[in-house]
Amino acid sequence: MGPPRRSVCKAGEHDLTDPANVGLRRRPGGAVSRYCKPCNRRRSRDHHHRRREAAAPSRRRRPARGSALETLQMLADGETVAEIALQRSISQDAVYRALGRLRHRYGVRSNAALVAVALADGDIQPVHGQPLPPGGDTTAAHTASLLRLIRGERRALKPRDVQRGRMLDHLYAFSEPHAVSVLWTARLITAKDLPQLTSRRTV
Repeated sequence: MGPPRRSVCKAGEHDLTDPANVGLRRRPGGAVSRYCKPCNRRRSRDHHHRRREAAAPSRRRRPARGSALETLQMLADGETVAEIALQRSISQDAVYRALGRLRHRYGVRSNAALVAVALADGDIQPVHGQPLPPGGDTTAAHTASLLRLIRGERRALKPRDVQRGRMLDHLYAFSEPHAVSVLWTARLITAKDLPQLTSRRTV
């Protein structure tokens, strides 16, 4: 005589004496086992939801070619102003003007904040296809420094100063705006860190 059958599922939520809650599954070798139908449906829904969330970034459209947001996307991807100008066949002054208009549009002072708010709004995509910074106190300190920049509590560092602090080397980034995108991909900076910025956006 085999062990008594369970009267509830493993989650303790569903009555397995009710035939509507019980499914039968044939295993290799011919053995038949019971399973909880409501729990199985919930697991399927959760799996589908996780797959949809994982695929969402790849389905998101990149900014239109030649638009100001494409310029911002390139900056977030680690391109310099000179590289953006060369690739778009425009002057560096035109790149600076495009970024300035976007800063005014989003109501922010720095390009790092501009990248953060545009990421929060889904107007650009976070960087992908590169190593992410390791966890630890050093990364946490650099993240806190970038959040101060995003919130307007400090000015953007000059290239020599940011390199002297080894921030970009540690974050695998080429500029502070790029570092914001890297940390966004690593989920070390999220929209929850920007409530004041996202609430005052003026489009």
